[in-house]
Amino acid sequence: MSFETLGITGIEAIAPDSENSTIPENFIAPLLKKYQKIIVLFDNDEPGINSAVKYQSKYGFNYINLKMSKDLSDSVKDFGVTAVKEMLFPLLKQAL
Repeated sequence: MSFETLGITGIEAIAPDSENSTIPENFIAPLLKKYQKIIVLFDNDEPGINSAVKYQSKYGFNYINLKMSKDLSDSVKDFGVTAVKEMLFPLLKQAL
């Protein structure tokens, strides 16, 4: 929903049950064939950052740490769409 609010289209969001669990390789393998790039965007807290680093190490995925509120939807709520776009879009471009 936050992507839609930010006007981000043409992407697919997939989330594990929790940031403390890892999406299994048998689920990741088809995604690697389907997409040119996969970027991780977890919560801006210790578990989220640690999990993002784990996905980078295990699968080679770039990750974004949006240093605003705890997560993307809270950032939109706390700072507004324009401020989040100004922070997020350069991070997305860099991760691509």
